[in-house]
This record gives sequence, C-alpha cells and structure tokens, in this order.
Amino acid sequence: MPGDLVTLLRQRGLRHLSVEGGPELLSQFVADSAIDHCLLTLATQFVGEPAPAWITGTAHRWTRTSVLRTSNALFLRLDRVVDG
Repeated sequence: MPGDLVTLLRQRGLRHLSVEGGPELLSQFVADSAIDHCLLTLATQFVGEPAPAWITGTAHRWTRTSVLRTSNALFLRLDRVVDG
C-alpha cells in the first residue's frame, strides 16, 4: 500500500516524494491518505475526446494554499484537509 511505502521512506529520512502517475496510482495514494500536498497545473488546452478522470474513488477535501498564474497556465498548490 502507498501509505506503507511512505512510512518506510520517512523512517529512512526521506521528507519529500514526488508521485506522478495516472488515475489508478494517484487514487491509491489519495485513498491511503499518503498525499499531503498536490501541485495541480491547469493549462489552456481543450481535449477533443472525453478526458478521463485524473483521480477516482471517494471525494477527499483539499484547501488551496497558493496560486500562480501565467499567460497560459494556472498552478495550484492544494493541501489535504485532515478531518478530526
């Protein structure tokens, strides 16, 4: 499970991990609460076919902590909301 991997890497001193993948990989990390921050880029491009979801599964809450806007993209930093 992704959470086990993150725990092992933290025990070995790793503080940051970049996860890039498709919907299945990202969904596993999110479902396991193994992602604290998400860097999301929105580009000005239209997709001709129905675009696949970039994540699947149940809803998870995030809060926007920073925004950077350029002429053709929007960069968002999102932090996971921890309930309880």
